[in-house]
Amino acid sequence: MIIHINTYSLGNKYPNIKPITLNLKGKPETLRDLIVLCVDACVERQHQRINNQPDPIFSQEELENMAKIGRIALGIDWNGTPADPARAVETALQAYEDGLFRVFQNVREISGLGTPLSLFENDTFTFIRLTMLSGSSW
Repeated sequence: MIIHINTYSLGNKYPNIKPITLNLKGKPETLRDLIVLCVDACVERQHQRINNQPDPIFSQEELENMAKIGRIALGIDWNGTPADPARAVETALQAYEDGLFRVFQNVREISGLGTPLSLFENDTFTFIRLTMLSGSSW
């Protein structure tokens, strides 16, 4: 099942919405199932990135484009340590229970891990990470 995910963090200095498309291995019945399937898909993507790291050499045009946005990023996982899927799922569920992020299906907020979902192909989910405002990171 293909769904679209938007991630958004309220605490960023320059907030932006990052859309990604995920192909889930099943159809989630509850919010808990959705989080588990999304985390599994993201862990799988991370493992693929580790195995297929791109060449870190950029053309002059690519460097200029990245400089315009103020960040030159290699997109390489220098650590190279694959994530543990079970621990990643446990962390994500605990983060939701602790209120560190909210989930919206299209425009409706989903509250509670046991909330049943009526899910359709190509639905859009938005994960909003709530961060503590305890000062500047600079």
